[in-house]
Amino acid sequence: MTATLEINLPDSVKLSDFDLKMTLAAKMYEDGTLSGGQAANLAGVSKREFLESLGKYGVSIFGYSLDELEDDMGEVAIHERIAITESLAGSLRPDGKYVPMTREEDRELIEEYLAEKHS
Repeated sequence: MTATLEINLPDSVKLSDFDLKMTLAAKMYEDGTLSGGQAANLAGVSKREFLESLGKYGVSIFGYSLDELEDDMGEVAIHERIAITESLAGSLRPDGKYVPMTREEDRELIEEYLAEKHS
């Protein structure tokens, strides 16, 4: 089922249709209402383009705010923070293309790390 929504914005709001769609899609992705693919479809872009653009709309691809991550990591040594950040960011394939992790993979990695570190 699909729905159509008409929004009447004041003239003072200077958002393109694309930015409005991305803002809505990003928020719904952040809330867990839409998957990455569904949100990308709503915005009219590829999933990769959507995920790469999330930062512009104040949304983390990790489903974890920077403040929450820093709080949970506490006193972790800098080399451990770098390793975690690199693993959460995804990986490079042998052909040099970036492969982002899924939101679920990100959460699992964070949970596993925190469980080991704080057990």
